[in-house]
Amino acid sequence: MKEKIRNISSALLTFGIIVVLFSSVVMAADNTFQYPLDVPWNPSRNFSEWINNWDGNGSNGYHLGVDIPADPLIKVKAASDGIVIFAGPMIGYGNVVIIKHPNSDVTTLYGHLGKSLNVSNKDSINKGQIIGYIGNSSENGGWLFTHLHFGIRKGLDKTTALICGNWPYVGYSQPCKKFTHEQQVDMWYNPSEFIKEHLQPPIPPKQKLTVLSPNGGENWPVGSEQKIQWKFTGKQTTSVKIELQKSSSSLFTELIAIFVPTDYNGDGSYLWTIPATHETGTDYKIIVTSIENSKRTDTSDGYFTISAPAPPPTPTEPVHNVNKNTDYTSVQGAINDANIGDEIDVYSGTYYENVNVNKQLILEGIGNPIVDAHSNGSAITLSANGIRLEGFTAINASSSGAGIWIASNNNTLIENNAGPNNHFGIYMAYSNNNTLNGNNVNSNNYHGILMEGGNNNNTLIGNNISSNNIDGIFLYSSGNNTLTGNNVSDNHRNGIYIWYSSNNNTVNGNSASNNSYGIVLEASIYNKVYQNNLVSNSYNGYDSSIDNQWDNGTVGNYYSDYTGIDLNGDGIGDTPYPIPGGSSRDRYPLMNKWQN
Repeated sequence: MKEKIRNISSALLTFGIIVVLFSSVVMAADNTFQYPLDVPWNPSRNFSEWINNWDGNGSNGYHLGVDIPADPLIKVKAASDGIVIFAGPMIGYGNVVIIKHPNSDVTTLYGHLGKSLNVSNKDSINKGQIIGYIGNSSENGGWLFTHLHFGIRKGLDKTTALICGNWPYVGYSQPCKKFTHEQQVDMWYNPSEFIKEHLQPPIPPKQKLTVLSPNGGENWPVGSEQKIQWKFTGKQTTSVKIELQKSSSSLFTELIAIFVPTDYNGDGSYLWTIPATHETGTDYKIIVTSIENSKRTDTSDGYFTISAPAPPPTPTEPVHNVNKNTDYTSVQGAINDANIGDEIDVYSGTYYENVNVNKQLILEGIGNPIVDAHSNGSAITLSANGIRLEGFTAINASSSGAGIWIASNNNTLIENNAGPNNHFGIYMAYSNNNTLNGNNVNSNNYHGILMEGGNNNNTLIGNNISSNNIDGIFLYSSGNNTLTGNNVSDNHRNGIYIWYSSNNNTVNGNSASNNSYGIVLEASIYNKVYQNNLVSNSYNGYDSSIDNQWDNGTVGNYYSDYTGIDLNGDGIGDTPYPIPGGSSRDRYPLMNKWQN
């Protein structure tokens, strides 16, 4: 009996060794990394970036990871195989997951997640496995700017080992005697560089040719110049043949061009001028074929139309230099020929150009002329000081452009329309002492008005900013500005957002309605907010900073959700209105809307 037990024990031990060895082989099979989000890797805050007052309470330190902007419920994935050593809530992070990766001797941290985590402590995780989702502002530690904080710590430290008396997985370096800020930074890798160095080599794509344009539904008039585009994957080809096929005679094709060169990876394009005498029709396709390998060919997925000539464009009214008494066909032509101080009158019509005002001029729009950027850069750029721009509409700026881009000082913008369909309505960068009065900034794809970085002493008065996809007015690191009498409504996120070292701004006499948040202050101090009407926003106000003032000492703001009473009938509520997000409060909330 003992001999039988000994044999069974020996067999179990052998099986256990095999299992351990097999597990080790499986664990060691993949020590590569991937990005944890399927969104563009564009950090809003980089690794080892020194941040002053990062928490709004005077704390300074190096950022020990990267912040990647992402919307709530975006999937967060494990960067590599590993084992979960922490999954749950943590102050400042909201919900957080930490995974150790024994094969790489590192530990990854994923902060600001939602409450619904897909993993638990001690779970074994595969690279690319969903571990949770980006949290909203009520789940992620209170951050309105939803994002993933991602860090890669050197080594496999336990979560109980303290650094400078703190949990070892904080987001910023801490002041302490044992380790300097720089020594704490050295305990972490730069996630952007680490993942780039440890990505799995890409699998070579299969060889394929694809016609990109035309691909069905296009209308190409005879006599016009049109671009035919294609893309190769796999082995490079140096030239192609391009043919036109009509469905009613599919056995026959018309040669457009042959031996058309491609770029270094086989992609390419060809500008085809359709002969004025070409037969029209609605059933044409393009065929592109590799010269080196005729099997590599593709045809447009759908039919496109070759139509009769397009009618000539309606001529616009002239552009007139008042001082020189000269006329021009384009706005930029008039600017280039003008002298400093000249007035240029631009009459009604649509001008398809990118206007750069690089001189001190007066530009007067008569009859609301439209400058259409045609999805290429900004419509109007102010690059000289002292410009007056009045009565223009600026539309269709590209994804990196604005309807009106201000890169200079002491300018005046009056009754212009910035939108629709710009990335930014009005963008200001390092611009001071500008006045924006009575402009309409509506239906843009990102922010309505953005002051980004070092914009000081500007005045925004009487503007209408509505139906923009992110914020109505966004101030970032911009101070001593005055926002008064503006109507900010129906913007997707914030009506007025004052963020990160945007100090000493005055916000009074504005109306913010039907936004997600009416007025928001974050990481910014000494701002004054009073005599504003905050109506029917999901949250009328929010302030996570300190030392901001939500009244002027006698009068505060009107809040549509204020439930206090006014026993003495002086129009001021008898109890303060608490501002969500911190300790700020409006001591003198108005019982009725403010009327200037």
